[in-house]
Amino acid sequence: MSAAWEKFKLCFINYSAVAANAALEYDTPKIVHIKNKTVGVINRLVQLGIIGYIVGFAIVYEKGYQKTEDVVSSVTIKVQGLGYTNGTGLFENAGDRVWDSADYVIPPQSPNSVFIMTNMWITNQIEDICPEPHYSCTNDSQCENGLNTGNGILNGSCSTNGFCFARAWCPIEQEDKSVTNATAKLLQAVNFTIFIKNTVQFPSLKPHFRRRNIHDTTDQNISACRFNFDENIYCPVFPLRTIIGMLERPTTFDKLAINGAVLGLQIEWLCDLDHDDSKCKPRYSARRLDDPYAKTSPGFNFRFANNNWRYSNGTNARELIKAYGIRVNVLVTGKGGKFDLATLILKLGSGIALLAVATLVSDIVILYVLRERGYYRKKKYLSVTGKATLFKGNLPFGDHQRLASLTNEDESHSEFEESEQVDSSDKTDQQSQT
Repeated sequence: MSAAWEKFKLCFINYSAVAANAALEYDTPKIVHIKNKTVGVINRLVQLGIIGYIVGFAIVYEKGYQKTEDVVSSVTIKVQGLGYTNGTGLFENAGDRVWDSADYVIPPQSPNSVFIMTNMWITNQIEDICPEPHYSCTNDSQCENGLNTGNGILNGSCSTNGFCFARAWCPIEQEDKSVTNATAKLLQAVNFTIFIKNTVQFPSLKPHFRRRNIHDTTDQNISACRFNFDENIYCPVFPLRTIIGMLERPTTFDKLAINGAVLGLQIEWLCDLDHDDSKCKPRYSARRLDDPYAKTSPGFNFRFANNNWRYSNGTNARELIKAYGIRVNVLVTGKGGKFDLATLILKLGSGIALLAVATLVSDIVILYVLRERGYYRKKKYLSVTGKATLFKGNLPFGDHQRLASLTNEDESHSEFEESEQVDSSDKTDQQSQT
């Protein structure tokens, strides 16, 4: 029992000394200087390529010395224009009618978008009991009393014309399919104008910076100007015809106006805040956001009730409009950049770390490509057989003799192996030089 305890005590003291030495040690890599022109050229070329990428592309071209921020934006939209329709034979009880922005812009205000009605189907209705054209019948038992049809509530009676009676807005809308097969009703909408006022800022980079897509001059007549890429990019008045002409896939207003469409007008701001504010300019582009080739539910449409009123006899009445039209979404994107020392240092640090790739490529060449790869591998990697010493110098006085018998034999054996490796290495070097 005492022998086992002594052995445990000695092992504990030994490993405690090892841990103490490890905490106070310092390791340094071994550097092997290889005088080979091929490897040297490859190493320098890779380093030059990495430095060129860091300086030329990452810092200069991509402006890696700047701190960036996404644009903060606000948009105001208004529409102007006048239209006229002759409803005779085109849709139910419409008659001749003049349409202004209060009629065809629905709703009057919408976040960053506007809808312009270009086609419609109008049904004048009263709240009454009438046949439900989607529920046919031959007797009253086929009309479930209280059933919600989506258009009204069935009252359990079957009409003489073979449809269930329902309490609803009558007559129930039955759209003439020719409305989406003929020409649009509001063809004048192609000349309607959309006023778009856009203000952008970058609060964290430049708190007092403000920029608009309008020139702040007192002599500019905004109502008279029209946007033009070449002559007047700071005019905020866009004819609908101009926006359609900006689409990536060419089309015509007549095709869009029948079933409607969803368009996106993009305003992009790429601003270098290290230069004058006047160089921060808007860039415009447009694309169609809905599927132009959809066979099911193509275009854009919805229903709304207009001109609700009540007759003297207490009957409620309304004008139901199924509106087709063009929805324009204004999409504002962009970034601002300003010089920032911390960003530049971070970019340089990341680039310097890439220089390790040059060393990796050179190592691959000397270890796996060159004919002398075996020789270079021996020089690069030094194999040392570890000694079985128990760090006697760290043991308390009197314990050295107890461990001598365990370590002397291992030390003599290790020294012999080390001398053999040195002699073998020297012979190899002499043969290589010969």
